[in-house]
Amino acid sequence: MKKIVIFVVLAGMLSFLKAQQNGEALMPHSFGIKKYSKLSIADTNLIPLFIQFIDTDARQSNLWCNDIHSSTIPWIYVGIDAAKCIERIMNPHFSFPLLVKKDAGGPLTMEDMQSIKALYERWWESGWRECGALEGTNYQWKDCPPTKGEFLNGRMELSQPAHVTRTHYFTLTPANDFAPTFDTIYQSVEYTVAVQNEKIVFISTRDSNFVCDGMHVGDHLSGQYKKAEIKSIKGWGRCVKLRDGWYAATSDQQKRDFVIQCFFQYDFH
Repeated sequence: MKKIVIFVVLAGMLSFLKAQQNGEALMPHSFGIKKYSKLSIADTNLIPLFIQFIDTDARQSNLWCNDIHSSTIPWIYVGIDAAKCIERIMNPHFSFPLLVKKDAGGPLTMEDMQSIKALYERWWESGWRECGALEGTNYQWKDCPPTKGEFLNGRMELSQPAHVTRTHYFTLTPANDFAPTFDTIYQSVEYTVAVQNEKIVFISTRDSNFVCDGMHVGDHLSGQYKKAEIKSIKGWGRCVKLRDGWYAATSDQQKRDFVIQCFFQYDFH
């Protein structure tokens, strides 16, 4: 009898651990974005699992995120992605990338994440699904509209003066420094532009309209660059120098292949 009980307990633990792994793999901060996009009301059974992830103390940067507008803060709690998954299950059209505290003007703290978890727990336990868990609270989901870049005056290049009067997030440059960042549309392509000391220091794009040497984001590195030097930057990614000052970049996680995740310009000297 004891053996049966032990077996049942172990089986339950293994099932729970597997469910945790599956739940984490679904979160947008992992590279399970395709699975995340398929979440629907049929996955309601996963909601309690995602709620448990909300107050985890792990954080992520937004450089290699699947959604480049995932936060206005350089480092955010991965629990925000767990909350996103819950919202996605309840609403297949959910697309708000930012979770903020009203009038806070700063990043969410662990105390905030614990409060948010409690709100979702109460919402789930109540069984009332007509309203969202955060509706009427101090927390809200917001969109992240691109910042206008009129001050570029028809040109955009490194070291160009650019006094940023409004920035909506930070990005990690190849020097592993966080810099105030904005988005702008320039000649029909959306760019992310980082500024330090009122000068442009980093320009990048993931826009499918951008092309360099016949390559787009998502393509494998062209054959003409197979023997090119691959520059590896710890904690940032890998890149290959192209033409006209542009680099193609991919993450550190792709060791055997080079699938382009963005193009950028940066002065390494």
